[in-house]
Amino acid sequence: MADQENAIEQETHEDSKGTLTGGVILVVAILLAAFIHIKAEQVTSQSVFYHWIAAKEVGRIGIAKPAGEEGDQSDEDLLYARVSAKAQEICDSQDYGAFSELTDGDPARKWSVVKNKELDPMVGQFTDLLRNGRIEAISAGPIPYADMGVGTSLTQMLLGFRNMAANLLWIKGDEYFHKGYIHKMVPMILTVVKLDPHFIEAYSMGSWHLAYNITASFSEDEQDLVQDYINQGIELLEQGIRNNPRKYHLYFDLGFTMYYLKLEDYENAVVWIEQAAEKPDHEKYVPRMLFHAYSKTGRFEEAYNGWLRYLEANPDDESTEIAERFLSQTAALRLESAEQYDDAIAAWERFARLFPGSADEADRHLLTIDGIRLENEGKLMEAFQYWEDCFMQYPHLLDIAIEHRDKLAETIEKDRPKRIVLSVSPQVLELGPHDEVGYIDITNQGSGKWEWYAETDTEWLWVNPNTQGNHLETDRVTVEVFREGLEPGTHEAKVTITDIIGGEEAQDVTVRVEILPPPPDIS
Repeated sequence: MADQENAIEQETHEDSKGTLTGGVILVVAILLAAFIHIKAEQVTSQSVFYHWIAAKEVGRIGIAKPAGEEGDQSDEDLLYARVSAKAQEICDSQDYGAFSELTDGDPARKWSVVKNKELDPMVGQFTDLLRNGRIEAISAGPIPYADMGVGTSLTQMLLGFRNMAANLLWIKGDEYFHKGYIHKMVPMILTVVKLDPHFIEAYSMGSWHLAYNITASFSEDEQDLVQDYINQGIELLEQGIRNNPRKYHLYFDLGFTMYYLKLEDYENAVVWIEQAAEKPDHEKYVPRMLFHAYSKTGRFEEAYNGWLRYLEANPDDESTEIAERFLSQTAALRLESAEQYDDAIAAWERFARLFPGSADEADRHLLTIDGIRLENEGKLMEAFQYWEDCFMQYPHLLDIAIEHRDKLAETIEKDRPKRIVLSVSPQVLELGPHDEVGYIDITNQGSGKWEWYAETDTEWLWVNPNTQGNHLETDRVTVEVFREGLEPGTHEAKVTITDIIGGEEAQDVTVRVEILPPPPDIS
């Protein structure tokens, strides 16, 4: 009986020990998963924060108010001002130089500044603004883990080991990027999205690295490689869209970040941003960027109606003033594109009055309308001189003036009757007894491009060059005489000048060479 009691006690002890061990393992697994999740969220938040700072520095979204316009700054602008000031203090303490120059010059140092604990409160403020849809300068949308709940439930902590592995790899991949190990980072991100196909930020940041950061170091001679990496970024976003078809973020990244910004392919940008705008949870900046894309493709009516709907839906939004500016701008653009120039002029003048910070843009369009009107009236020479004057007087109109002036020059030249009229001088070239060379000038007194060919009818004359092409200028041919073997007296030969292109009748130049008799033999 005692032995049975001891056996039961022993078995009970072992069961308790096994239960305790299992419980400890469970607790450790939960704590480990929670730690990894928190670390991944921290790295993700800091990465998006870093991404936002870079976007603010280059003005990616392009909705900032022009210099000189009045209006309160948004919470995002105020936060960016505080972040910039604090980051510069950190840079000064570390002798890093200007914080804004570290993005391209030394991204590893910039990342160390972003991770500095002094910026942690601002990272938190940024995350709150992002979750509430009050960040305009990046397209990544809310932080994915906060948005999707990836890894946040107890069940996922216990069973979502693929997500746990993805988190670990994401942390490592992020570390590789900020150390400059791009070649290691990209495979890591591709592995992350295989393990966790719903990791939105991995697709977004991965495509950005492929299309922007990797290609930044390539030379002009390596554009094929640049396009290859851009295509990989596009394919990564398309993969993310297939795995997350109800999320607007990746549709927008593909349309705006890739096609609009990187490739300037505005037609494809419209296709993808339209799909992002159809998703029910999209942020307010999505339709605004769609209206910009409409304008880029000349769809001003759709852009104008879009801004009207946006203002009706957001009458007191912090972006209302910006939307009103673009509505006024688009109203003028649609009139100008329809060649309703009187109404367009009035619209641009109104635009300049309402938004004095954009007066240069209005002036640019007003000057452009004047030049186009001259062209449409058939006053090509007046229009050409107009654009020439704009080129000299208005720096902000430089690109448009050059474009119109050069196109007009081609049109005028094309419409001008082409007739090659070659003129040669002299008609008779006299080479005295001591002249080794002479010269013939050839001029096109007509218009159009021309090309000529010169030849002689004797072996004792040589011409250089023997062929040439020019346009409304004079060419010179050198004629050299070889006297050896020629009898004393006067010799004549011909140099024939032939128009190769225009088919003009060939012209001959008579060349007379005087040869003296040898001196008498006084021996």
